Amino acid sequence: MGVKLSYIDVYHGSKVVSNDFYLEYFRKQDKDIKHLLTDVMGRDKRYMLDDGESAFQLTIEAGKSVLKKANLEGKDIDAIIYSSILPEYISPATSILIHKELNMSANVMCLDVNANCAGMTVALENMSNYLMSSKRAKRVLIIGCDDDNAIINHDNELCYGNYGYAACAIILEKVDEDYSSNNLHGMLHYVFYMFFCYEIDWYKQRNNFKYLDCTWNTCCYLWSSIL
Repeated sequence: MGVKLSYIDVYHGSKVVSNDFYLEYFRKQDKDIKHLLTDVMGRDKRYMLDDGESAFQLTIEAGKSVLKKANLEGKDIDAIIYSSILPEYISPATSILIHKELNMSANVMCLDVNANCAGMTVALENMSNYLMSSKRAKRVLIIGCDDDNAIINHDNELCYGNYGYAACAIILEKVDEDYSSNNLHGMLHYVFYMFFCYEIDWYKQRNNFKYLDCTWNTCCYLWSSIL
């Protein structure tokens, strides 16, 4: 008995934006960010949201796409896990909204997780263990998507232009083969830390979050998972 990653699919924004837009944007601020974008960040083009698109829409489309690829329906899923650092919705949990959009059964477990950039890896490990221990659950749908661009400082070259929009969906299945969850090992290393710090002015703009800045710090956590 084991757990298998059976299917995976990705859905991204439909608007393609090249580096030229951001180079010109920061040139007007007397900043040359070509080296930062191309050599440091490795950016060339990114998929952004077009008019009428949203991060939640990408999430739903990724979920529908992976279900179609697996020849499954929402009712065939026993748990839905949504992984995000910056979800478009805070309450109710986005997984509950996904549950509705994908027409899942009433007895499906819905859970949102935030484990920073390792969120889907952490979700995969935890749900693998859950499937192995559960007598009821056979399949889990995990979807990851972030709405980073909604809160970044447009005058900070470390943030603006660094992110695109995409959602990834995977299906885990309990199988008879020996895909042991013991092959998943999580390790936390205090080695190298690049952390974007988002600060919120809750008191001055309670209905309109004010994210002040993104900064580089010198030492932080790295999560790695060995599959």
